Amino acid sequence: MENVLEYSNTGAWVAIEEVAKQSGIAPIKTMEILGFLSEFEFIAFDSDKKAIKLIDLGKRFIKLPDS
Repeated sequence: MENVLEYSNTGAWVAIEEVAKQSGIAPIKTMEILGFLSEFEFIAFDSDKKAIKLIDLGKRFIKLPDS
């Protein structure tokens, strides 16, 4: 899960496909992780764009440095 969050810490929308590729996690598992993170409002999920963005709660919780 940390790999997914680290890669999505850009402040911009990131394609889900790109998150899976860069994190090295299978797309199906990536979607499961993103579903969990979205449910608990760590990330914003845009189904039209098929993209995610780390939001403030997620940044505070995992304490990643700003990109």
